[in-house]
Amino acid sequence: MHARAVTKRSPVLLPTLRVRALRRFVLMPTLIMLAVFAPPAHAGSAAKQVTKVPGVVATASKIEESVAHTGSSVTIISREDIDRRNAQTVTEMLRDVPGVTIQRSGGSPGTFSQVRIRGSNDNQVTVLVDGARVNDLFRGGGFDFGLMPTDNVERIEVVRGGASALYGSDAIGGVINIITRRGEGEPRLMLFSEGGSQSTFKEGGVYSGEIDGTDFSLSYSRLDSSGLAPGPFNRNHEQENHYSGRIGRDFGPADDPVARFQATFNASQQWFQSPFDFPGNFDFFAIPEGLPGSIQTYDPNNHEKRTFLTTTETLTVNPTDWWTTVFRFSLTQNEARTDNALDSGVPYPYLFREQNFGFFVFRPVTNFFQSDTVDTTIEAEVLNHFTLEGDNWKNVATAGYHFERNSVDFRDFSTTGNFGTLPPAHSNVQAVRNRNAHFYQDQLSLWDRLFLTAGFRVDQETQDADIQSLAAFNMVNQRARTNSLYGIQYNPRFSAAFEITEIDGVRIKLHGAYARNFHAPSFSSLFFPGFSNPALQPEVGKTSEGGVSFEALDGKLSGDVTYFRTDYEDLIVFVQKPPPIFFSLENEGNAKAEGIEVSGSAGPWKGFTVRGNHTLMDTRGDDGKALQRRPRHAYNGSLSYERDRLSVNLYVNGLGRQRDSFDFIAADNELRTGNLPWFHTAEISATYDVLRDRGPIDKLQIYTRVQNVFGSSYEEVKGFPAAGTLAFAGVRLFMF
Repeated sequence: MHARAVTKRSPVLLPTLRVRALRRFVLMPTLIMLAVFAPPAHAGSAAKQVTKVPGVVATASKIEESVAHTGSSVTIISREDIDRRNAQTVTEMLRDVPGVTIQRSGGSPGTFSQVRIRGSNDNQVTVLVDGARVNDLFRGGGFDFGLMPTDNVERIEVVRGGASALYGSDAIGGVINIITRRGEGEPRLMLFSEGGSQSTFKEGGVYSGEIDGTDFSLSYSRLDSSGLAPGPFNRNHEQENHYSGRIGRDFGPADDPVARFQATFNASQQWFQSPFDFPGNFDFFAIPEGLPGSIQTYDPNNHEKRTFLTTTETLTVNPTDWWTTVFRFSLTQNEARTDNALDSGVPYPYLFREQNFGFFVFRPVTNFFQSDTVDTTIEAEVLNHFTLEGDNWKNVATAGYHFERNSVDFRDFSTTGNFGTLPPAHSNVQAVRNRNAHFYQDQLSLWDRLFLTAGFRVDQETQDADIQSLAAFNMVNQRARTNSLYGIQYNPRFSAAFEITEIDGVRIKLHGAYARNFHAPSFSSLFFPGFSNPALQPEVGKTSEGGVSFEALDGKLSGDVTYFRTDYEDLIVFVQKPPPIFFSLENEGNAKAEGIEVSGSAGPWKGFTVRGNHTLMDTRGDDGKALQRRPRHAYNGSLSYERDRLSVNLYVNGLGRQRDSFDFIAADNELRTGNLPWFHTAEISATYDVLRDRGPIDKLQIYTRVQNVFGSSYEEVKGFPAAGTLAFAGVRLFMF
């Protein structure tokens, strides 16, 4: 990993929880009874229809605009796309986006997944849920998409390319904004239940609509799965509960509201048990010739519990026709508790392998590890949009202020953090970071054909940390406070789009963008006991892109070709040092990633629609080698058929060869060496409407999906084999 080798993320470790069959047979009938007695819309209320304008994106500029008018590369994944694929997770949908690659550590539904955009690290992608930043603060800096199912998702907006001018730190690769459903029309209840491979069962429901002018959407789902772990120990038990809600109300005339308030809430609970660990996790810098860098062993005592929640409250006020003010407040919290007890019957300490360095003997022991990490992000934002327009022009100026407070409380007690010495090490990190930012943006439209956007953001932060570490009877106390960690960051962004006059019914658009972006060091990079560096500076990425898109036959034929490039500077990398330091984190890495994205779609014609994209990307680090886990080729394709009650869809995804120099022995006792080979997978999904408009039943659907149809054997992350062929089937019931 070029951009950040700050921590070695262990495999996700999760607690064993038995699935009781009674829940599966009680929950669905109970929800159906609730559906029958669900309250109808108020008799006197007129169900206001929310007009959905296709091709409208809000993430690229923090204000709704047509995709045709933005110079950025944007992909919108709609609710219809999610239902067509019968997707269970957000990552399944992101796989089809040009320039996006997914690396999932194994085959379980909620397994940790890294999402990269155009060669970035996962912590260089800003992830939002209803506008709230949800990147974790301590465990790597990315977002675990296993925490966000698709149950109550209305759409996903993906902006490829730098966006720090609007979103500050982390937006070097781009932005992913997950937006939950807005209720509309008469109240409606949707129930679903599905089951399939890996002893997987999922059930839940969504209740949404509008009552007396208040729109709402509520959802709950539960997932139970035996999961898949590397090697023969494939009972990676998993249990999840997901909750989501959104409520909103317009104020003023129905056709021209003067204000709107809405609140959203999303929460997930996960319990995992994963029977393997890495006793040799910390010996990567001093390995005898011929031995692998790390050894993965069977260990049935690894458990992890994760809790994630985010809530956002937004008030939009329109004082005049030309002035709109938006107030937003959000709270996000991630908590992870890990418990890896000593194996039953194993002497303490269990010496795994001894290495003599001359000045000390390194005796790794079986992992005994307990930790609790809680990170919290509080955001407050004020936006002002000013709109002026004439006969052939329109100008929207945006001025905003953003405050963000990050806090982390990390505690651990282990035999691995101090290289196997006794007694076990104890660490405690408490850190707080405050960020203040002002941003400005101007969008100019001329003759409804030329669209220019220019903006910049000014960021400054302060930090305060208390660090306590005890290792081998050596107590270390440290307090670090920095009033201005990296001075003031100025990040500009420019984009342009020009629509060429229609030629024989073909619309052509030229588009391009440039931005300077940054990624501030994570708390673990700055303060984790033993290998952090509180003097680290931000990583910088300068992104540029340009391309051409076309649309013909009233949108039934479309395509795009885009060239992109990102130049990385001051990347945080491991630097070897003489003993007793061995290594440190420094801003000494530089890299580049450039490539071409080609995408197109045709249809629908007689019910058939074809879509596809291919990304050719070249990455290079300081050593001239390709960056770790960045495939040169990535392609996605789909063939869909929809007719009356039936929908059948075929999806193909493929990744080219990927460099991966991290070698180790996996839990199946096989040595993993060399690069990750090229692979492809195929998936089929189908939906059939069994009933329509029968009494209280609006629609009854049965559906199925088969993943990895041909049983391809591959690994997205070395040592974590993906599942073989998986098959699932379910039923959805829609009721008024």
